[in-house]
Amino acid sequence: MFKLTRGVFWVSLVMVLAGCNLPQGGAPAPSATAAEVAFPSATTAWTATPSPEASPPLSTPVAATPTLTPRPCVNQASPGSPIDVTVPDDTVMRPGQVFTKVWRVVNTGTCTWTPSYSLVWFSGARLGASAAYPLGREVRPGEAVDLAVDMVAPLAPGVYQSYWKLRAADGSLFGIGPGAGTPFWVRIVVVSLRTPSPTPTPTITPPPTATPTSTPSPTPTPPVQTTGQRDLMLGDGLEVDGEKASATDVLYLQVNGAHVLRPQDAARWGIFGSTLPTLDACRQSNRSAADIPVDSLGVGTYLCYRSSDGHIGYARLEAVDRATWRITLSFLTWAEP
Repeated sequence: MFKLTRGVFWVSLVMVLAGCNLPQGGAPAPSATAAEVAFPSATTAWTATPSPEASPPLSTPVAATPTLTPRPCVNQASPGSPIDVTVPDDTVMRPGQVFTKVWRVVNTGTCTWTPSYSLVWFSGARLGASAAYPLGREVRPGEAVDLAVDMVAPLAPGVYQSYWKLRAADGSLFGIGPGAGTPFWVRIVVVSLRTPSPTPTPTITPPPTATPTSTPSPTPTPPVQTTGQRDLMLGDGLEVDGEKASATDVLYLQVNGAHVLRPQDAARWGIFGSTLPTLDACRQSNRSAADIPVDSLGVGTYLCYRSSDGHIGYARLEAVDRATWRITLSFLTWAEP
């Protein structure tokens, strides 16, 4: 009985609760849609939808700063004012004349010319000069410098031109003008020392008169003091009077890269030419105490001299060994002063 009564109680309670859920007015309740049945039950677990992982903000690209590579300096020279300080173009020279050529140039580039820069022979006639001459000083851009070279005029008459450039420390050559490619130069005119014979003035020849014919006496040959031939190495001396007690008349030396014969004491020497001189010709020739450049002398060249003892004579360059710079001189000294 108790079990029946408890069952009736639960049935009645369910009916009451069901009646409370009916709509007002007795109209049937609309069925729920699938979307409206989305209420979770008490046992439904809520699952959180993960939000997409945030991407880091994009950085703004920064322009790279270019690396500046320093430009190499430029070697350039321009003519000074004037460029020909000495020996302008077409200066007349005698054979074997010693002279000093001086150019004035301006550093118009961007490189500083250091003491290791050089003035170098480029082409043309060498004129007895060395191949290179170091500047020996610093020349900054915008500064001028005088470049000097000792030279010797050739023995043969003619026009001679010698071209020169500057050489940088790295060995590159440069000159003047656009592109620094033009060499500067010296141009000389060598003339013969011989003077033309005077033109004879025509004269009226009177009729011949019979006169006794006389036999002309032969011209006496000047007496010879001494003759000889010597091989000379650099530093050797030569005495041309034939006397052991006599002083040395000439020394064979190397001066600033050039090979020269240097007269000693009262001796005086000079270049005569390629023809055999006579006593009178050597007496009238030009002689001095200046160095005689061997580098520009051709084999067979004659030199006239007056010895330390006052005797006149001549020497002939017989041979030059350019490997050892040994030279051979033959000589003749007259007894007459």
